[in-house]
Order: sequence, then structure tokens, then C-alpha cells
Amino acid sequence: MPLEIEQKFVLRDAAALRARLREAGARLCSSALELNTIYDDERHSLRTAGCGLRLRSETGEDGALRHTLTFKGPLASDALLRQREEIESVIGDRTALEAILAQLGYRPRLRFEKRRETWALAGLAVGATDKSSDRASPERVLVMIDEMPGCGRFAEIEAGSTEAVQRAARLLGMTESDAEPRTYVAMTAEFGTIGADGVRSLVF
Repeated sequence: MPLEIEQKFVLRDAAALRARLREAGARLCSSALELNTIYDDERHSLRTAGCGLRLRSETGEDGALRHTLTFKGPLASDALLRQREEIESVIGDRTALEAILAQLGYRPRLRFEKRRETWALAGLAVGATDKSSDRASPERVLVMIDEMPGCGRFAEIEAGSTEAVQRAARLLGMTESDAEPRTYVAMTAEFGTIGADGVRSLVF
């Protein structure tokens, strides 16, 4: 079962974090603008169960467009360091998938944009680093520098173990006082506005 283990921090100085990442030997994997759409049925069954269904479209610096569909299971705990099941697949045709989701009874409920840089950091967990992927693994730590419309910048650390996340946080100078408990979905629900299509959105 794929398991997402991550922690989010308020980021006050993105340039300083980039410098620390470079000093630690990290490499920039990607930089993209995301459009994230959260789906649920009329009874909000997924939200009630603590789950999530997200369709994400990423536009890279080169203009390439990538779509992914992600299911997130319930949180294993309410701690600041989040652990949950995550199942993800790349999608070739977003329009077709939207039609399928509609036929299954799932409608867009929230929508938010996010600017994201993804950095890969090696040497914080046991084993070799696979540089062919931009996904976290037991041997690899990802550090994301995110910007949310109207909410500021945040850093997310994702790894295959809680220990690796904690070691990366210490290495990069992040403390528990910087930890951000809110998800981006929660920020959208709080600060987004309802558009003509009835979807609460938070966009640039």
C-alpha cells in the first residue's frame, strides 16, 4: 500500500531554503503551476470518511501539461507529521476522466492553484537514491516549495519514513514552531470564493 508521509512548514524565506538545499546536495526536479480539483459525491462521502479524490493538472516551465488522479485515504493520525494511503495514476485525457467522474456521481467541490518547486534530497535514509523518479521513496526525500494564492509560501517534506522527514527538517532548519497544520484543501475551503459554477476556488 503506497503511504504518503509528509510535514508542512510555513516558509518565511524561500531563497534561504533554496540555498540550504543546494548546500545539502539537493537537485531541482521540477517547477510547475498546478490546478488541483477536489471531487466528491452529493453526500460528501469521501470527506466524511476522511478521504480525498484529486485531479491535478501541472504546467511545467517548458509548457508541457501533465494530469494525475490521486486517491488519499484517511489520516493515520492527527499529528503534524501526516501519514495516509495515497494511490496515484497519470491520466492522458482530462476531459474524458472528468466525464467518467461525473457519470460515477463525483463533482468538483474545491479548486485551487499552486506554484510548486520539487527538490530531491539524498543521503537521509538508508539505501541508494533513485534519480529517475520525482516521487519519495524509503531511500529519498522530496522537499517542495509551494506558493498558495493569498496564503503565502510553504515547504513540504515528503519521505518514506517519519525519521527521514524529521532528519530533513533538522537539516534545513525547520522547527515545530514553523509547522503548518492546515492542508491546502482546508485553506481553499477557508479563503476560496464560490464561482459561477458553484465551485469554491482559490486561484492566482
